Amino acid sequence: MSLVREVRRSLLVGYGMFRMHLTSYLSSTLNALLWMTLFLAPSVVFSSDPLSALLYLTPPVIGVNIVLLSIGLSQEYVTWLSEGGELDDLRLANLTLWKYVAATFPFDFLVVGFAPFLLSALLLSWYLGIAPTWLFRLNAALFALSIPVLMASDLLMASLIGLLYLKNPLARAVSQVIQILFVVVLFLPPRYLPEQYMALLVPGLVAVELLRASFGSNTISTSLLVSMTVPAVISYLLLSLLASRLVEKHFLKFGVETRY
Repeated sequence: MSLVREVRRSLLVGYGMFRMHLTSYLSSTLNALLWMTLFLAPSVVFSSDPLSALLYLTPPVIGVNIVLLSIGLSQEYVTWLSEGGELDDLRLANLTLWKYVAATFPFDFLVVGFAPFLLSALLLSWYLGIAPTWLFRLNAALFALSIPVLMASDLLMASLIGLLYLKNPLARAVSQVIQILFVVVLFLPPRYLPEQYMALLVPGLVAVELLRASFGSNTISTSLLVSMTVPAVISYLLLSLLASRLVEKHFLKFGVETRY
């Protein structure tokens, strides 16, 4: 029963923070829709096979938006919230960086991840005159399998970025470079990998390929992707817990001063 209460409490906290962030979330969703459509439109429109381009390029929208959001939430937790004293309240409520990101994930996934994907897919389909029935090709099992991998990737990236911000005075510049790299890597076909299993080294890549696989457009074989889900979730969660714990140790040692 204690586990059920903890999960329910986390969801209530996540919902509360979602409401607090609602305006910025809607703004982020529209911004993501705009940029993803502009980013994808030339590739899809000038492709010799627009439908295949849609199937390949739109699923990563979910993974990219979630990874970028996790970086933003991490920055918010370790810097912006400490300026007004909100971080003290969160820590008194035992809401660590890890729990802060985990609690909001269900709402982040639907609003910032899935909604821009669906809207950009429908918008591009309409522009190209392609019936959106391709969305019903979705393999629900593979799509569902991508969600825990995406959540573990989300937690790992947030924890690592939070630790980077506390330890590196050049964190803001480094974080921008990391974001650009993730956008490029998660959208490009992972044929650049010497070995397919090396996708495990890039948080979010296995999840993105599972999302592609749910529409039959994956590059990494489906059987290998399925076999990588458990080690991906376990390793990402363990590393994220370790990094988050180091963040907490830093706060215990130095306080919650804002880093600029």
